[in-house]
This record gives sequence, C-alpha cells and structure tokens, in this order.
Amino acid sequence: MVKNHNNEASSSKSSKTSDDADSSTWPNLNPYLLSSMMMQLRWVDYIAFSGVCKSWRSLAHSEKNKFMSSKQPMSVSFSTM
Repeated sequence: MVKNHNNEASSSKSSKTSDDADSSTWPNLNPYLLSSMMMQLRWVDYIAFSGVCKSWRSLAHSEKNKFMSSKQPMSVSFSTM
C-alpha cells in the first residue's frame, strides 16, 4: 500500500475502471452495427439506447421512422366483466 498526497491508502498498482478504459469506444461503434442492434429492441429499450451518448441519440433520431415502421402497433384490450 502507498499513501497518496491526501494520506489515503491506495495500492501501488494503477487500476483503470472499465468506464475509464471504454468511455471513448461506445460513440465510435460502427453505425451499421448499431442500427442493426437498434432494430431488435423493444420501445423502452429504444429510448434507453438513445440516451447512451450523443452519437447513439443522433442515430436513433435519424432512424426513428425506420424503427417505428418495423414494430407492430400497440394493442389495448379492455375487459368487460
């Protein structure tokens, strides 16, 4: 263990979290691959997909009509008892 300048103990090995290492790769994924994946999502997942990063939001927005037309209409059923 090594103490840093704030007198907090830390290990001598430098460790990167997966968020630090992968933070720049998500926006740079292949748009064709992302579009193919997006078409397999449910509505609620599509909304979450569009919130991942700016490039994914842009893709989701630009292909919204294509996504919407690939889904069956929502049905509502009423029970009359």
